[in-house]
Amino acid sequence: MSTNVNPTPGATDDQMAQAHAQRVQHAEAVLKQDEQRKREEETQNKRLEEARRIVENHRDLLAKSDPQIAGSDREIKWHAGYAAAAAALLPPGMDIASVLGVQMKMLSDIAKKFNQPFSEDIGKAIIGTLMGGIGAVGLVGPVASIVKAVPILGTAAGGLSLATVAYGTTYALGKIFTAHFASGGHLLDFDPVIAKEAFQRSFDQASTPAHT
Repeated sequence: MSTNVNPTPGATDDQMAQAHAQRVQHAEAVLKQDEQRKREEETQNKRLEEARRIVENHRDLLAKSDPQIAGSDREIKWHAGYAAAAAALLPPGMDIASVLGVQMKMLSDIAKKFNQPFSEDIGKAIIGTLMGGIGAVGLVGPVASIVKAVPILGTAAGGLSLATVAYGTTYALGKIFTAHFASGGHLLDFDPVIAKEAFQRSFDQASTPAHT
């Protein structure tokens, strides 16, 4: 519909009224199109969410019946616990480096279970991208490590905060890599940008007692 509906100079009252009516009609059409677009987006988002639930339920069923995936889940929880202990007990500087080392070892072990090659450089790049995707939580680790340098209260509070983040991120990394390898994926075709949402969900899941 044309938007050139302004009256010409010297137009009569009827012509001006007609031009105004056309502007109103055009504006109403634009609003209706916008409402339709929003409804379509809402419908698409609901379909995507339902698809995610179906896939996640399918993966849960596979994990219960597939010894390879079940073995990976045991590896994940063990490494997550080890990362949390390292984060809580080691001094600042060594703690974060140790957590990263544990995570790299876990990803390497999971890759071996699925007969997949593993690259430390690619693994570190993926971890960095995923950590950047969880916003403020990703900053807790470095900050908590610094707080640990404060005697007594700082050591306790910083250690607890860093341990929580270390456990959650390690658990989430293990879960999304297991799902990726189990579905036939490889390290080279793993897209951390796409995986950010799944990483965040797994991180949140790790903070609830039910996940164990």
